[in-house]
Amino acid sequence: MRDHVPDHVDDILAQWHRERPDLDVVPMGLLGRLFLVAQTADASLTAELARFHLQPGWFDLCAALRRAGPPYE
Repeated sequence: MRDHVPDHVDDILAQWHRERPDLDVVPMGLLGRLFLVAQTADASLTAELARFHLQPGWFDLCAALRRAGPPYE
């Protein structure tokens, strides 16, 4: 297991712990980090699709049509 490198989610959790030590903030940390991962993935996907002049919604539409098979309607 790697050593934990503190991030801004840790700062937020520490602030909550300082103000409300009675709260279980573990779920907040998990959701905060999942949100960061989702933002990073979305930005990466958007940048990659832009190389092909596509937007994420357009890619979803094209992929659905391709999966439908001929005549791709």
